[in-house]
Amino acid sequence: MVNVDLLFHHGGEWITHMVHTWKEYDYDILSYLDLVEEFVSELGYVGVQQLVVCGPSGRYYEVEDDVGIRTLFALVSDKFSVINVFVVDENELGFSVPNIVDHLETETANAEVVEVVSDCSSGENSETEDG
Repeated sequence: MVNVDLLFHHGGEWITHMVHTWKEYDYDILSYLDLVEEFVSELGYVGVQQLVVCGPSGRYYEVEDDVGIRTLFALVSDKFSVINVFVVDENELGFSVPNIVDHLETETANAEVVEVVSDCSSGENSETEDG
């Protein structure tokens, strides 16, 4: 089993260290409320309106509950064991990101293929063929 490092990204006027870390954490015992509580009790947030993580593909996903936490940790591997966690404070505006439970495990591989394929647009091919 791979333990994870959780990087709690936060900021503010009085914060000198922008990242708070849990190293080598056994994710089997982690809950959604554990993450929310860390932001509220340790990092001084009023409350958590939205909890967002960065997935293995580099995309951001919202985690709303323990089902989302289990979905996130199903993605943990030797290559994905550092998890970046962000929140929107209770009194701030949220933003639109997909829910982690809608994440497909093949999305990482598909994202790499799309990036490679999208490097050459159809407009570039047309110019070469016409020229």
